[in-house]
Amino acid sequence: MYEEKNQHDDAIYYWQKGITLDPKRAECWYQLARLYNWNGNLELAYQLADHATTIKIPEGSRIF
Repeated sequence: MYEEKNQHDDAIYYWQKGITLDPKRAECWYQLARLYNWNGNLELAYQLADHATTIKIPEGSRIF
């Protein structure tokens, strides 16, 4: 929602917080990489996306 409102700093903050809380989920890594890529920070975008590709798909339900 923050990204849709062009509040990118807030979006970045919460994606980073998501990584801190659960680094084994690739969604936040992907979203950060995508935003940095669009903003021209290609090196950081590549590093984040590259790390996201190393995360294995979880088995079963990790929600509960």
